[in-house]
Amino acid sequence: MTASAPVLLFLFCAAVATAASAWAAPVPNDTPRVVLVSIDGMRYDYLTRAYNQGDIRIPNLLKLIRGGVWSPAGAISEFPAVTFPSHTSMITGVPPARHGIVANNLLDPANTNADMNYFYPGITAQTVFDACNSRNFTTAAIDWPVTVGAPITYLFPGNVDAPNSLDEARWLFSACKGPVYDILPTPQSMRQVSDDQRGQIAQRFHTDLLPQFMALHYDDLDEIEHATGVMSQAAIAQLEYIDASLGDVIATVQKNGVFDSTTWIVVSDHGFSNISTVISPATVFEKYNLTTPQNGLDYVAYYVSSGGCSAIYVNANASTAQRTLVDQALNEFIAQNSDSLYHVWSPAELLPYAAFPDAYVVLESNLNVMFVDNPAAPVVSKATHGWSPNHGAEMRASFLAYGANIRSNVQIDSVRLIDIAPTIAAIMGLDMPSTEGLRAQDVEDETVVEGESDGIVDIPDVNFSEEEFRIAGPSPDVKTTILFTETQDNEFPGGEIVRALIGVSNTGLNDITVIGVVGQFRHPQDLKHINQNFTAKELGVNVVAQTQASFEYVFRPEYEARSHFLILNIYYNDTTGAEYVDSVFNSTVTVIEADEPFQIETLYTIVTLIALIGGGGFFAYQQLAPQSAKKTKKVTAIETGTSSSGSNEWLSNLNTQPVGKKVRK
Repeated sequence: MTASAPVLLFLFCAAVATAASAWAAPVPNDTPRVVLVSIDGMRYDYLTRAYNQGDIRIPNLLKLIRGGVWSPAGAISEFPAVTFPSHTSMITGVPPARHGIVANNLLDPANTNADMNYFYPGITAQTVFDACNSRNFTTAAIDWPVTVGAPITYLFPGNVDAPNSLDEARWLFSACKGPVYDILPTPQSMRQVSDDQRGQIAQRFHTDLLPQFMALHYDDLDEIEHATGVMSQAAIAQLEYIDASLGDVIATVQKNGVFDSTTWIVVSDHGFSNISTVISPATVFEKYNLTTPQNGLDYVAYYVSSGGCSAIYVNANASTAQRTLVDQALNEFIAQNSDSLYHVWSPAELLPYAAFPDAYVVLESNLNVMFVDNPAAPVVSKATHGWSPNHGAEMRASFLAYGANIRSNVQIDSVRLIDIAPTIAAIMGLDMPSTEGLRAQDVEDETVVEGESDGIVDIPDVNFSEEEFRIAGPSPDVKTTILFTETQDNEFPGGEIVRALIGVSNTGLNDITVIGVVGQFRHPQDLKHINQNFTAKELGVNVVAQTQASFEYVFRPEYEARSHFLILNIYYNDTTGAEYVDSVFNSTVTVIEADEPFQIETLYTIVTLIALIGGGGFFAYQQLAPQSAKKTKKVTAIETGTSSSGSNEWLSNLNTQPVGKKVRK
């Protein structure tokens, strides 16, 4: 099971007919078809505002909401919450580190990230398109990211807002397959594509091909939000424009006679946040000459900024001295921008998110601060995205589903983008065994929860082991803290018990159960190498919504004095069946030699020497001192006790701990 259990709340297919019969519609006899629509940058609250207040005129989307399944809480995006990784997660069912598209740009320091991740061969996981091909299903894609060279029957390849040059437009133009040229007759026209034209291409594709799977990407809302801000009048007008285009696509599917066998899934790729400040690592990187060739290397380090975060990469052949320069530059940048930074992510912290697998560290800003690669360039953006799911609501995407196999007028809890692919696979009968979202065969004992938020709750059987527990990252509604109660400065005496007090604050609406804690020492330079495993502590602690709890975890380091990378993970789930892991501590620590025990032989020797010296001194005193001075004197004992500095200096560790003001909304 995964943290994404809620997404199949609306799904019905023969494999789960018994379990889902209470809420699913009968499967039609016609060939099942799916239209996946992505409205880029449509934060979840555009839909909730339209639904609750009615001041955003999107009648077609509202019809799908009222006639199908909708998540008012939205969909959890990927890290980073940007277009190319998120869209690839939708069609693969796995996070970025697993599918290979970890950013919008190709990771190419020599080319200053000018090239986008256009190319389908860069995807390292199975896609819905691949699974359709294995069943000889026809497919179509309109401006879907990372589709140049994809095995898609009719294709208008994804090109973001516009190709960077006419030459780029020419080869994108040549990659098209199907009746694109009636609507975009020249390569030059590829540089000015509108959402209306995207909708026209979708209508033409559907009329000519009747594809069994079609993926349509509307891109202009994202561009307008960058330029004018979230929920601006221009953004709202563009969403209303997209709704009208989607209505035309729906009408075309109805006209073509396959509407009753078509499932509509409408999503977005990420949320948005308005910005007021920009920062860039460029200045300190230039100061330390990190991006220029030196000592036989093309570069020492470089950075890739994605709105709310900036990933730092270090040349694999960089020397220890060069890596020290990188650390100096990063520390200087962090000190200069402490009020603007939210977190500095270490590689170990990124593991649960399956994000930025080769990054040295990832810098994440506060919600109102945007990273830029070139601080000298004029800033034209008023809003951006790219933050981690930890930032909560601002980065939430949208999700709704309607049509064949979908129950009417149901609200469900939040879903994850990686749930989209296995959902499509279950509807269409595709074989996608490697997805990490919820698959139809994972659903066994669902129960319809009646009430205001109607849905299905899946209670999983959790196996408490790091290998079997499917990692889903931390919940945005849960905060954790840790305090080593008897040690300081991340130094642990070898062979002695270390005590850690772990706090859990549940700020969400669902109760959680803390299943247990697992600790490990890993090699500081090779995190894949485990130096020492510690005993897993099973807890079963229930933390009610809006409350806090704490518990102790103890472990005993090995005797050898050396440095380790300590990872302490807590595992928990909530009442929806979602499973999470939170790396409550991961940082380099030092095992030091424990104080030697006081030997009885040493004590005997000291006592004997004191007795001899004292006896000799007393004899001399008796012989030489005046009799009047031979009076006893009461000696007041000096009381001694323990003291503690209360230092939490480990909280400011470069690679792992929050810095500056930690903003959470």
